[in-house]
Amino acid sequence: MSPVLFPTPTHKCPGRRAALALALVLAVGCAPTFPATCVPGRIVELHVDLPPDDAARFAREAEAFVSDVSRYLGVPPPKARVYVFGSGWRLRRYLNRECAAFHERAGACFEASDGRLTVALAAADAGCPETPVLRHELTHAVIAANVARPMPWLDEGLAQVFERGCPPVDDPGRRARLTDLAPRIGPRLTRLLRLERHAQLDRTDYLIAWGFTWFLLHDRADGRRVIRACLGPPALGETPFQRAARGLGAPPDEFAREFIRSLRP
Repeated sequence: MSPVLFPTPTHKCPGRRAALALALVLAVGCAPTFPATCVPGRIVELHVDLPPDDAARFAREAEAFVSDVSRYLGVPPPKARVYVFGSGWRLRRYLNRECAAFHERAGACFEASDGRLTVALAAADAGCPETPVLRHELTHAVIAANVARPMPWLDEGLAQVFERGCPPVDDPGRRARLTDLAPRIGPRLTRLLRLERHAQLDRTDYLIAWGFTWFLLHDRADGRRVIRACLGPPALGETPFQRAARGLGAPPDEFAREFIRSLRP
């Protein structure tokens, strides 16, 4: 895995005219400034503004993480391209051009206009990737490459669960906030399991998605089997709630009650 200088590509986005139009309005004449160093790995191609040795180290860590998450979920590792831009405005300029719907996010995972599965994020201190954000988006890449129309609660739940590493590590801060919500979680979880689009999730939904996914993985003996079942393809005409019930193997309300009980001190 040897670093090389990365020539600036020219991305075109056929079929995404609305995004391209917005990009032209926001950044006429401003091509994104791409990271200078490329590490072409076996499954992760990392582009970052770091010295070659540091870039190679981050690329190895990213590949190891993707391999671990893929193995944990029982799916093949994807081939993903990762851009780590040196600043937030450089990230936004790229996303305005390539995927305008995500232009205000700290990181994004999407199919780029050249058809490649792509992760983009801004660097943290000293040009290094923000590790939780990178892990979050790489988890999305693993799921996107293997799951047809993933359920939003599970896609975001797994991405958050793996932010601290693989195998997953508990997050006491999130758990404390979730415990405060316990009396109101039942109806919110039922609503969450019915949502079809990621854009429908609010901050509370993200928190509950993390908690419910963590509960399935760690508080149930069959949790990983249940998660893998929920990652299966949808049946024809199946709603997200029906798909969740099939993956869970029982009415979701039963899991909701057990989940709420697990939050009690």
